[in-house]
Amino acid sequence: MEVTSPRTKVGLSLLEDGSNGVKAVVQRYISGGLEEEDSAQINACLFTLRSAVDRLDGTAYFEEAHRALDFAGRVQRVLFRHKCVLRETDGTYYDECPVSLAHTRVGISAGLIIEESVCSICNQDSDLCPHIAGREYDGSRCQNIITKVKADHVAFVENPDFPDARFTAMSIDYADIVKGFKAIPPPGALITCDRCLDTCTGVNRPFQNNAESPPA
Repeated sequence: MEVTSPRTKVGLSLLEDGSNGVKAVVQRYISGGLEEEDSAQINACLFTLRSAVDRLDGTAYFEEAHRALDFAGRVQRVLFRHKCVLRETDGTYYDECPVSLAHTRVGISAGLIIEESVCSICNQDSDLCPHIAGREYDGSRCQNIITKVKADHVAFVENPDFPDARFTAMSIDYADIVKGFKAIPPPGALITCDRCLDTCTGVNRPFQNNAESPPA
């Protein structure tokens, strides 16, 4: 009997929600009933599916989520091209696309030192009180309430404990941008990303010797 973790269950729920949202937009497009509001729906689906990818990494459902995210990105690029634009600030371009960012499997993990915590039952020092975290006392579940914590470090990891602790933007070198143009675009030019129109070559896992997974 397969045991599915809470994290995986949430990931599968997000995968279903995101996929159904994309499917609904595609069906409206086919029937000729596409509306501008569908642009916002597709964009929301991209973030939902990215969250599904991040929760399902390391499971048998990862590639299904990966393909669903890639498909959603292609739908947005084809139907709502104006949404696929790089943000430019002071001459620097930023990739904020959840599809693109999800293909670099790097997350953020914070190392914390808990200096003080109290018991939710007796409000005493958790290390000194007789209550056990997780056990119920007179109908109340005991919890350790952190009252003092110190940040020790921040580490880059492939699969963080908090799956949504991921990069929301990455800067792009201007030299890399001009490679795709026959004429060099002036700084500050509006640049559309065509990434999702190409065949996906897999995800990048920097912590596995830069090995890439097989194409979806």
